[in-house]
Amino acid sequence: MYLTRLIYASSKTEHCTDKGIEGILAAAERNNPKYGLTGVLCFNRKHFLQCLEGPRDPINTLYQRISSDSRHSRVTLVEYCATEQRFFDQWAMKYVPDSKKMQTLAFRYSDCNDFDPYRMSAASALAFLQAVSSQ
Repeated sequence: MYLTRLIYASSKTEHCTDKGIEGILAAAERNNPKYGLTGVLCFNRKHFLQCLEGPRDPINTLYQRISSDSRHSRVTLVEYCATEQRFFDQWAMKYVPDSKKMQTLAFRYSDCNDFDPYRMSAASALAFLQAVSSQ
């Protein structure tokens, strides 16, 4: 089995309500363990940044589903690579909502004061996700 890491950024659409976010998290908690997926999701009421880790085929299938999900727009692939280890193996899907700490870390890993995953490199996005998920 090859482990794959996929990081994407997206923007929230008007179709994405608080119940929509709860639905995303509930589906991840329910389905990710069945497919050997782990990861972390950051959301600041405007943008998503998510890392998925696991077998290649389930990662690809899930990314296709996310890309066509009406709750997401501007879905942008930040990183897609083979990896030898998981960084987020403790969680089916760790959720990191907006917070002051998240904003502080976003500034450390990007060129702006606000959390904007479109302004992070792949390496910065992964480092940010590791830092914010350990809080």
